[in-house]
Amino acid sequence: MKLTMNCEAYVSSVLQGAISTNEFNQVLSNSGVNTLVVLSNSQALPVSELSPVISSAGAKNLLLKIDCTRASQSQAVQIINSSTGQNTSLELGSLTSFTAQGVTAVIQALGNKKCTVEVNGTSSSQVQAVHLISSVKSTNTSIRVSSIGAMPSSAVSAVVQALGSRAFTASIDAAVTSISSIINVFNVTTNSNATLSLDNADAIGANGISQAIQAIGNRKLSIGLNAGGITPSNLQNIISSAGGNISFSVANIQNYGTNEIAAIINSAGTKTLSVSLDGLSSLPIQIQQAVSAGKPATTISVNTANNQQLSVMLDAVNASGNTNFTATYNSAQLVVTPTDGNYVVRVLQVAKPSTSVILAPVGVGTFRWDLLLDIMNAAG
Repeated sequence: MKLTMNCEAYVSSVLQGAISTNEFNQVLSNSGVNTLVVLSNSQALPVSELSPVISSAGAKNLLLKIDCTRASQSQAVQIINSSTGQNTSLELGSLTSFTAQGVTAVIQALGNKKCTVEVNGTSSSQVQAVHLISSVKSTNTSIRVSSIGAMPSSAVSAVVQALGSRAFTASIDAAVTSISSIINVFNVTTNSNATLSLDNADAIGANGISQAIQAIGNRKLSIGLNAGGITPSNLQNIISSAGGNISFSVANIQNYGTNEIAAIINSAGTKTLSVSLDGLSSLPIQIQQAVSAGKPATTISVNTANNQQLSVMLDAVNASGNTNFTATYNSAQLVVTPTDGNYVVRVLQVAKPSTSVILAPVGVGTFRWDLLLDIMNAAG
């Protein structure tokens, strides 16, 4: 069983009342061995306040995310220098938004700390991308190239060449990338250590997805799509005919009928498949069918699970022994009743080893410390 506390530090016109340093400190200090604490937009908190908190993390499971489009080089370096816990890791989004000197300074500060840096294909030039890749070449830093299909073909070739045989992940947004550009990325990326993902794949239709699968050959590819953008019969055929190197992620699968959901999950066989259901619009029978059909390589996720009755979620967790089950709760809308208690605590009490519970976003809106503490205590 795993609990993830996704704390949000950025305040915008949409996200009001993001977590304060003191509130984040409470969450981190009280987290147990089964809890991962994530701080998104960590640059939004005053570094002078945040540094002593994260430097005292010790063995806590902590992930610090920095948005480099909003952070200064100095902020990033200070946060990195304070990240001394043995189980602390970092993610630096859009690192290429820094100057070349800034990128070099950040990579030097990272040393051998656990970190993933992002090259954003929609905003990075070829020169910026290659410089970042060259800077991390002799380190253990992981590289993620997002929206690589948005880069010119010459830049894609230069980036892949700079990466060499190094392991990396790269994503392509099919909603804004032509099938010819997608296939070009596949043709260029022959590195067997590369992990490629095709997001919003329903935008290119069933024929486009089939072309992409054919072009990738025996290399690994993760395909993500929205259930509303492709017919269930087409999706079932695509999944069942794909090789074992292809994994699938289907969002909003509740847009299909109950029997169709079960058929799609069954069509995956032993392939890796993730399906998500919206807790607000899903019928209890759809959740039950998805869990019942799930296999060891399947992950069933229910988003905004606070919109479902407690009995539905308890039944789903109890029935999920043969599959992976994830429930995401809005921390500002936690449900507690005199008769049933804290809904999230109740789910954690019946959790299986393959159960994950996510609270997100923690700190946005109402911050109910008493309820959050009960949840973390239940997770252990």
